[in-house]
Amino acid sequence: MRRLLVGAIVCAGAIAQAQVIDVREMHGIPRPEPKLPPGTVTVRLIRGSLAKRVPDTEVTLGGRSAKTDAEGRARFDGIPVGTADLVAKATVDTLALESQSFTLPPDSGIAILLTTPPAPEDLPQVPTAGMPDPGMPDPMEAHGIAIPRDQVPLGTLRVTLLRNGWGSAASNHYVDLVGIDADGQTVRQREVTDSKGQVTFKGLRRRYAYYALAMVDGKEVSSSAVVPAADSGQAMVLTAARTTEEMVPGQVFASAQVPAGALMVGAFKNDQEFASDARAKLYGVGPQGRVSIGSQAAADDRGILTFPNLPRGEELLFVVEVERGEQAYWSKPFHLLPGDAGTVLPMLVPDQPVLVALHAGAELEDMFLHFQVQYTIENVTGAPLDFGQRGLRLPLPHGFVGGQVAPDKAAQIKVVGDEGIAWRGSVPPGQDRVTLGFSLQIEDGKASLRWDAPLGLAEWLIVMDDIDGMKTVAPAGVEKQTMPGNDGRSFTQYRSGRLDPGGEITFAFSGLPQPPASIRHKRIAFTVAAALLLLGGIVVALFAGFGLGGRRTRRRMELERQSERLYAELTALAKRFLAGRLDEKSYLRQRKSKQDELERTLRELDGVIDEALA
Repeated sequence: MRRLLVGAIVCAGAIAQAQVIDVREMHGIPRPEPKLPPGTVTVRLIRGSLAKRVPDTEVTLGGRSAKTDAEGRARFDGIPVGTADLVAKATVDTLALESQSFTLPPDSGIAILLTTPPAPEDLPQVPTAGMPDPGMPDPMEAHGIAIPRDQVPLGTLRVTLLRNGWGSAASNHYVDLVGIDADGQTVRQREVTDSKGQVTFKGLRRRYAYYALAMVDGKEVSSSAVVPAADSGQAMVLTAARTTEEMVPGQVFASAQVPAGALMVGAFKNDQEFASDARAKLYGVGPQGRVSIGSQAAADDRGILTFPNLPRGEELLFVVEVERGEQAYWSKPFHLLPGDAGTVLPMLVPDQPVLVALHAGAELEDMFLHFQVQYTIENVTGAPLDFGQRGLRLPLPHGFVGGQVAPDKAAQIKVVGDEGIAWRGSVPPGQDRVTLGFSLQIEDGKASLRWDAPLGLAEWLIVMDDIDGMKTVAPAGVEKQTMPGNDGRSFTQYRSGRLDPGGEITFAFSGLPQPPASIRHKRIAFTVAAALLLLGGIVVALFAGFGLGGRRTRRRMELERQSERLYAELTALAKRFLAGRLDEKSYLRQRKSKQDELERTLRELDGVIDEALA
């Protein structure tokens, strides 16, 4: 269950243990682990089975090393969040094992499992009814999430409905797929599950956010928002074991305090305030679209809106439109629940429908402070949000240079002049993340950061590399924490909670090292070029292979590694030049040679990607 940017309502549902575990599908995959603090990575070594742990064995990670304990786990603490291109490696029984490359996220640790090939007796035995597609994860963890699948045709969603884990198919059940667009208009398809619990929906369009819903044993089972993939179909598993009677924004539950056949909507601004100024309308969702049923309500002083005496039935679906001022907030589609209790729908309706969080890490490179940034954006409504031709604008700091968006979002999100980034097109419901890089120039040992937040921030976090002699003036009232690294370096984390719309983040840095002015002014053009190349290298290292639904040929991976190497060599070349260890003529000659090789590599890589898209 995903964590909201603001905790309007807390869910206490427990996640059941998976029934079928195939360690081959888990091998080498970096998994965000909320139980681990940010900056921590654990690597577990096994011999083909979770019961066959590998203790007292060295594991390496990004220049660090640690030995596994009795449980087969090696732990690495104090790694700066945002650190890219990390790969965990170990040798077990002469077999070299390594993880996928990953970037350390800002809001959790990472857990990795490395395994040797399982023995035949260690392979899982899966019942035939409701068997998973190859590569589909544990349904308890993947419930309601659409996963790109090359085997599924473009514009198609395949849904598997389960009562519990794999092997518990809910056959002969209706599953509805409802799409809702930015204007609240709806489309609906309905199919019956086969003996494997599967249904297939075709003709999905990217203007809609889709939701899959079913009723299993009197409980509603529903998905997260589905945005059709651009280059493949998608598959999803829904399991009734993930239903909960706790309050979760957007999820209906039954309450004996509400009369049977009635709907009570609870509208919340945030975790402390009711939306007593809310008004609401109730609509039915039919095969031909949204239908007004003439029901309207106004909130009381507790943000409660009540719709009495409504029809119920498995075939009947509804959506609620809550209005606060000029802003409309659409709910997910839902059923009215059967039985003697009424239905409750909690809805988060903050002052603005988009919540933003900011996490950044910075390190010193020559004449620049280089930042790697992750914007987390949450559309709290049940429908896409359309921000018009300008798109959703998110600023970058005043005076930034070399702004680049990671390739997985580069087609939709662009750096706009010296303003920041613009998200073109509608913003889908739920959370999304945008990763990017930029630099701030150091002048006379000083640099300043001034970052506007016109939409406000639910929270922000900036981690700075502690540099000898550097002095930092941070905003008043922020939480400051110094964290040691494994390599003897230390890092300072600055964290703050809510920042009101129109606020700003300001830092001032002094005492920063840099080359003498004579070298600096003469060679600034070369340094800027090197900074841009370094940022390009960061982006490639962070995101190679995240697009195209994971379809990466061997040649493509070779070209990606080659481009990363060339970016690193160009950066190292610029550093040697700035340090005076390489004359200008040699620098220009070597730089041109490597740039030409990089251009050829990227041109071939583009061709490989275009071929995969085709």
